[in-house]
Amino acid sequence: WIEKELKSLNRQIKDKTEHKERLAEDLKKDAGKQVQLEKKIAEQTAELEHQRTAIDEYNKQHYEQKKAKDQYQSSRNELWRKENQLQHTMTSLKEELAKADQLLRSMAGKPILNGRDSVRKVLETFRQRVAAIKNLADCYY
Repeated sequence: WIEKELKSLNRQIKDKTEHKERLAEDLKKDAGKQVQLEKKIAEQTAELEHQRTAIDEYNKQHYEQKKAKDQYQSSRNELWRKENQLQHTMTSLKEELAKADQLLRSMAGKPILNGRDSVRKVLETFRQRVAAIKNLADCYY
């Protein structure tokens, strides 16, 4: 009876020892896996930080480009306003010139108007022929 108990206890000790060895082996494997996973986590964290930095840089560039676009748009609108104002002024001056010309025609005699028109035609001919004479002709009218 004691021998059976002794054999049984020896078998249990042997089983427990084998179980202990398997657990120790599993612990070693798990420790290796833990190291690999921690390394992978560190790599992924570094990649995440790299991507976050890249996103921040792209956002900054986007903001700067949007700001530049807004400035160009503002400048364009201002130039458009100035152009419209100048066109309006030019139209007003042309109308004023036409009125003054009409007033002059009504006040001046026919020979004066014919002479004026002749001088205008001569100056226009000079403007068309030679560039050097164009500058001189521009001084007269």
